[in-house]
Amino acid sequence: MSSILSKTVARSFSSSSPAARAAIQEVVVIGGGLMGAGIAQVAAQTGHNVTLVDISKEVLDKSEKRIGESIKRVAKKSFKDDAAAADKFVSESTSRLSVATKADEALKTADLVVEAVVENMELKQKLFKVLSLAAIHNLPFILPFSFFCRSLTLLHPRRPSSPPTLPPCP
Repeated sequence: MSSILSKTVARSFSSSSPAARAAIQEVVVIGGGLMGAGIAQVAAQTGHNVTLVDISKEVLDKSEKRIGESIKRVAKKSFKDDAAAADKFVSESTSRLSVATKADEALKTADLVVEAVVENMELKQKLFKVLSLAAIHNLPFILPFSFFCRSLTLLHPRRPSSPPTLPPCP
């Protein structure tokens, strides 16, 4: 199950698989630091609606700014000779990104939840407990990379928790 989900997510975040991308339309990334912002950026750039969640509005503001700057750099490299296409890419990518300090509303429509909070076992356990209670349908959870993967698998064995094969964050 875990490897199937990993392959689906990797293909979904790739621009080469429209079928897989259609299966995952709404992504919630919990944790607005460097990793979370990078994952949110890649998902937004590849056509997914993304909600980046962090308890700190300050962290979210910094992440939004960093993501915007990074998307502009990607557009500049990808569309060197076409300023209109670059502007469209930036506009469309940034329009797919929203931020929130609470995940409640975003979880209602999420197809995928990606955990990217700091490496603090107590925090991760609390987060998984809250997410488990909040998820009314069987949302896939993903730990992009965690020191605590094996421990969290024991905490919540029904959820896939092995690191997926994702493209590197920008």
